[in-house]
Amino acid sequence: MPKHTLLTLYTSLVLPHFQYAISVWGDSPQSHMKRLVILQKKAVRVVTKSSYNCHTNPLFYNSKLLKINDLHKISCCKLMFHKIKGTLPLYHSNKLMHNNEIALRNTRQSSNVHIKVVHNNLEKQAINYKVGHIWNSLPIHLKASNKSIHTFTKHLKRNFLSLYNVPCTIRNCFNCTS
Repeated sequence: MPKHTLLTLYTSLVLPHFQYAISVWGDSPQSHMKRLVILQKKAVRVVTKSSYNCHTNPLFYNSKLLKINDLHKISCCKLMFHKIKGTLPLYHSNKLMHNNEIALRNTRQSSNVHIKVVHNNLEKQAINYKVGHIWNSLPIHLKASNKSIHTFTKHLKRNFLSLYNVPCTIRNCFNCTS
């Protein structure tokens, strides 16, 4: 099959399984996520008709596909975007506190999320805690966006894809030297 057909099959049959409720399960321990990451890399290699040991960063970048960890980050950022815009359901909205609700002055940190102090690992695994950390790690120009959710998501995707476009740093890499 041609690559564009394989890409369509991937985005319609495989990707929805990765994206379903990813904001909840996407921050599972790495031991649980490793199998999904490997599966996604295999699928992208099949879609791009690459060898089994080919670097996947260029494949994701050229196919304009996001890795599973970045899909999780985008899902969490969309939650916070909805919170800031006031379109998030009340339950989540009460859990996620934005600094503008606390601070009286507009500062560099005013686009950050106020994260409550937690003292045990169970609370640190909660989605409401993780969303704040992911949001605060975004560049300021993305957090300050007053655009639609579609535009915000497009800018986020472009930001994450740009991280994949780096040259190989492995000395005498088998894939890059052949």
